[in-house]
Amino acid sequence: MRNGGDPIPLNSNQTAPNSIATLENSGNLVVKELSSNGSVKRVLWESFDYPIDMLLPRMKLGKNLRTCKRWVVTSWLTDDVPRPGAFTLKYNGSRGLLVIGRRGDLYKTRELSDTYDMNSISYVSNQTKKFLNYSRKSHIFGLRLTPDGIFSYGNSSFTIIEISLCYGYCMEYGCVEQRSPACMSSRDRFEKLRGRFLDDIPYPT
Repeated sequence: MRNGGDPIPLNSNQTAPNSIATLENSGNLVVKELSSNGSVKRVLWESFDYPIDMLLPRMKLGKNLRTCKRWVVTSWLTDDVPRPGAFTLKYNGSRGLLVIGRRGDLYKTRELSDTYDMNSISYVSNQTKKFLNYSRKSHIFGLRLTPDGIFSYGNSSFTIIEISLCYGYCMEYGCVEQRSPACMSSRDRFEKLRGRFLDDIPYPT
């Protein structure tokens, strides 16, 4: 693909001179290789294979067992910076169980059936793939993982998974007990001190 005059490689491992890009009604951008008669020969690339912070209807959440590729939702760094943030959302293959990670560590698990209409969710589990997706309802366009780790209906205030209850010391509400850094000692603590400043040099009292 080209952005102005500069090419953007979508898949450097495959070449297909006779190809076409189609934006589907679902929002999925699909690049296909065509045969000489115009029929679709194969799918080269599709944007739904690379979710960012939004899980859209028909977008997969799970894993391709043949290629080991994972379909994972990743939060932005901030609301204004689209770089990968601290939180990820995964489906581990257990029916309805979502997993939120924080900086690579398991942070929280949640049964999707607790908060969502299961009739609109589809599960696929076979020798090549394990994933879930959902169909669109009139009031839902997309599910978003925020930079704070909250999984909710787009920009609405209705939350599917809330992480603010996780403090790292208990396992209620699906929270996972957090491990302390290896460099931290059990004797480490914060201590309140008072001081004064004289000529920009602090002196403890």
